[in-house]
Amino acid sequence: MTTLDLAHRAIAPTNAIVADVSGEPSVLVRIPKFRISDVLEGGSDAVHPAFIVDGKEIPEIWISKYQNVLRGGLAYSLPDQTPAVDIDFDDARRACEGKGDGWHLMTAAEWGALALWCRRNGTLPRGNNDFGKDYREPVRRATPATYESPEGQRPVGPGEGNVASVRTGTGPATWTHTGDTTGIWDLAGNVAEWLGGCRLLDGEIQIIADNDAAGHVDQSRDSLLWRAIAPDGRLVLPGSDDSLKLDFLDERITLTTEIIEPSDQTRGATFETSVAAAGVKVPEVITALALFPADSGDHEQNFSYVKTSGERICMRGSHWNRQSRVGVFSLYFAPTRDLSAFMMGFRSAYIPSADELAR
Repeated sequence: MTTLDLAHRAIAPTNAIVADVSGEPSVLVRIPKFRISDVLEGGSDAVHPAFIVDGKEIPEIWISKYQNVLRGGLAYSLPDQTPAVDIDFDDARRACEGKGDGWHLMTAAEWGALALWCRRNGTLPRGNNDFGKDYREPVRRATPATYESPEGQRPVGPGEGNVASVRTGTGPATWTHTGDTTGIWDLAGNVAEWLGGCRLLDGEIQIIADNDAAGHVDQSRDSLLWRAIAPDGRLVLPGSDDSLKLDFLDERITLTTEIIEPSDQTRGATFETSVAAAGVKVPEVITALALFPADSGDHEQNFSYVKTSGERICMRGSHWNRQSRVGVFSLYFAPTRDLSAFMMGFRSAYIPSADELAR
């Protein structure tokens, strides 16, 4: 452990400065293992799937404290930076996995674990959801991000006088998952984030088991690791009879076993109004990943969006101009893996080796 890392941990004991294969640092936040029952009322005592990799329980995950930037094609978690955008899913994965063993694009299992932890602990984060501020805290603003243009550095914004993304970690502490400076910044808003290990394929929910997507595994469109989900929670082969799907019916996101009319139109509603079709059971794996609400209680009016045709990679968190639609339960099953846009970014995570944990 370096002197710099010791100094950082003295201020924030759950944080660490971790170097990658190139020797460059990232600031990470430790998330210790917990059970589903710790974050879901009435949940089982099974370990949350975010803490199971390749069939083995892991004691902790380290998540980037900040939305990532790119340096030499690799991903870094650093304060007071303009977050990387205009990057597609596979390039985001490469930027994370290229950092070395243990490093990976944050997964849907990890995001789901954090979202449920925040709700259970009363620390649902605020964030940049209203052009540089949170609409509930209009006086408290973050530092506008800038980017290179032919005219030099200028604010990133959709128009004159408007702010889009902000610099990492420059918002108030209410923008972290713990509500204080030890937490993870900007999970709610700023730029939407790609996540590994979860997609819709023609409306069918498909995941890579547990948190195996944290390994450097095949997440290509035709990977043999993708699994659909049966109503009883079993992971089954894609296209299996009665596998679970997400559709937009009667103005609500609906968990169903049949897509009647596939659509490439983005359609959405509040996360908490999502319903299961008649006779369809909601298995715990769906709620543990926060892909579907475990109850009808408040989820801060965050929105879910779906497209039910083609492959749609999971993104979460939303971006700077959606107000109450933005938050840790915001769910986007709309982008294709090759899409890159001005409001789309990412975040790396890290799982220490057994040798590192033993030190």
